[in-house]
Amino acid sequence: FDTVVETLAEFTDDTGVLASSIRELRPGRGTSMYDAIDQVCLKKLGVDDGQSRRIIVILGDGEDTQSRYTRGRALESAHKTD
Repeated sequence: FDTVVETLAEFTDDTGVLASSIRELRPGRGTSMYDAIDQVCLKKLGVDDGQSRRIIVILGDGEDTQSRYTRGRALESAHKTD
């Protein structure tokens, strides 16, 4: 995520795919971390298959500078999807 939230890899246990996606990361112009958390919770983690742990790994600069949503909304979405 920077000013736009995009998925680089779908859920997988293939470490090669994950490593490749991480290597493709490039710094952007801004940070929309709260928007990214909200989006992944609502679109990806909202489905409970009963077999998977649901976690979010965030690689960022640590400061949200451009989200439309608040920290509170991001946390609420995370709590709702466990």
